[in-house]
Amino acid sequence: MLQHRQRIINTRIDRLGAHDADDSTHEVTLSGGGGGLPRDFRLYKAAGCAACPHAFITQFSLKVIVGIVASPYNGWHKQVIERLQPMTTHPLVDRFQVLGQAMADALGTTGSDASPRFSRIAAEQLECFLPKLRGFSLEDILSAALTTKAEQLDVESHFGDPPITWFMGERFCIESYVWNDNSTNVHDHAFAGAWTTLVGQSLHRQYRFEADEKITPDFELGRLFLQKGERLVPGMVRQITPSDQFIHDLYHLDRPSITLIIRTCRLDHPLRGQRHYIGHEQHALALKTFDRPPMEILQRRLLKASLQDSEATFLHLFQALLEQEDFEVITRLAAKTGFLLSHKQLGDCLRLLENRWPLQGHYVSEALLHQRQLATMINLRHRRTDTQDRLLLGLLRCPSTREDLLEQVRTLAETEDPAAWIFQRFEQWAEEGELLQLTPTQREALRGILEGQPARNDEILDRFTLQNEPLLQVLGRP
Repeated sequence: MLQHRQRIINTRIDRLGAHDADDSTHEVTLSGGGGGLPRDFRLYKAAGCAACPHAFITQFSLKVIVGIVASPYNGWHKQVIERLQPMTTHPLVDRFQVLGQAMADALGTTGSDASPRFSRIAAEQLECFLPKLRGFSLEDILSAALTTKAEQLDVESHFGDPPITWFMGERFCIESYVWNDNSTNVHDHAFAGAWTTLVGQSLHRQYRFEADEKITPDFELGRLFLQKGERLVPGMVRQITPSDQFIHDLYHLDRPSITLIIRTCRLDHPLRGQRHYIGHEQHALALKTFDRPPMEILQRRLLKASLQDSEATFLHLFQALLEQEDFEVITRLAAKTGFLLSHKQLGDCLRLLENRWPLQGHYVSEALLHQRQLATMINLRHRRTDTQDRLLLGLLRCPSTREDLLEQVRTLAETEDPAAWIFQRFEQWAEEGELLQLTPTQREALRGILEGQPARNDEILDRFTLQNEPLLQVLGRP
């Protein structure tokens, strides 16, 4: 019986001779078998041949196969394993290694990792290397990630879904981020570097923060102004400068989008750390993002857990925290939970906060209301796949006036009639009834608002209603 099974294995391996000229991986699959002995052996080719089923194999699974085969069948298992080839590295992994080595050579051993020189060199290397990275898909990225041996910088991070480290050096790393429905907050950086878009498109905006009051070294009140917006497509490279000299956000228009970054892993001089920004224009908060005390993290999780019970439980816990914690901690807790609350819950919490810290609390209230507006747009974006629909939802997040919105649509959607472009999408959403509900009179009122026409008497109430619709509030500010 053993000799018969050995002949079967030898025959099936010999049939793989047509594939021996390439670098394919073959996997032994053991299946069935009474009494612990396999009945059938299948040799699967991992890639490169349409005639064979496809399956990737890791070094670990290869060792398991060796152990299974070797234990009951000593004497022929070595012949099987010798004909198997170790798993090959995906070509994309090799290209990232070449990029990493080119970056290391260009960087040299001198110079500050936080200097503009690092960002400039990273951008230059990306621009030179982009032709070798064109045409790859999400499937290519994910398949390649299975074969990378690079140390992962922060695989549990929610920045990217997932984040993948391709190259880890002493001074820098190369990462890609997969984006589906997640987007970035407005933030700055504690590292230098440059990034590019590999797949998809993104709405990219830069901001300027002006501080009014420093509460602590990690928390400031101020104003946040939009400086510029652009639509990023594959092939465009942008530099990252540490500190608040470069504040931005990315709102991804395609699902998926994939970005690639060369960035420093650590800095050779102290910075205050990365911050994220909440709010817009006259009322904004700047908060250091990382390394929060364990007790604050526990308090935040307790508040989120209380939402599973009742509004009264949440409000009771929030009131208790107001009596024992300082302004910064309460603001952070409200920022991390506020977008999960109903309108009534959020309003109750903000009133309590303003009662304790009237002037400072007003900053927080306005900022968190704006944060909720952004969260609404993100949730609505989950329902749309059309790039232009997602662009409009992204633009509705932060323009301060109707004229700002029209100008951004004119530029980023590349249309000569932004009012008609916007109305067409609102009308489509209303017909579908998913994002927006509009009566016939409200549609005419909306058209008049976009075109800057005065309201007729029968449209006045409808215009007021539209201006209280989260999607349309910006249209009420000329």
